[in-house]
Amino acid sequence: MLIMKAEISAFRKIFSEAGSKNEPVIFPTDTIYGIGASISDAAANEKIYEIKSRELNKPFPVLAGCVEQVMEIAEPSQAALNLMRNCPFPCTVILKAKKHINPLMTLNGNVAIRLPKTEPLAGFLKEYGAVTATSANLSGMPYESGIENMVKTFCTKVNFYLYQNNTNIAPSAIVDFTFTLPQIIRKSDLISLDIIMSYANLC
Repeated sequence: MLIMKAEISAFRKIFSEAGSKNEPVIFPTDTIYGIGASISDAAANEKIYEIKSRELNKPFPVLAGCVEQVMEIAEPSQAALNLMRNCPFPCTVILKAKKHINPLMTLNGNVAIRLPKTEPLAGFLKEYGAVTATSANLSGMPYESGIENMVKTFCTKVNFYLYQNNTNIAPSAIVDFTFTLPQIIRKSDLISLDIIMSYANLC
């Protein structure tokens, strides 16, 4: 088992070693702790479903490091790109997925994707590439924050961990841009429809 503080050098080391073994990583995102792997590592992502006992019809969100990565994965409208670039709050956007994207990350041809702004995660993603990130809890069980709880829950199933002390306990908002106008799928205390419309330059 390898546990390291979430600095960019540690992100590099942990994801490199986990990737060489096709294993997932538990790490702090811009919201809560997530469990994920490179989007190109099908074996590691399949293991996440097994580890979480997650149903296959519940795909993982994707974290990208830049707009260019988003456009390799999905077909965003200009409004969606505006929101992802400009919104300072965690906001996951549902977009039409490119056809080559692994079905583990799509539902009905769509993909959920977020562009984190917090460091060191954002900087790491820019150089490493997009990763999956679903909440680090067993399916059907409540989420418990803190690296101690992560290790307690997953110690027999996950070997790679990154931690930081100021991780949030609330997930991101989810906004669906596959409709004519964006629709909020999951609310956030920080984001309203007016804020979305403003940052998307739709008003």
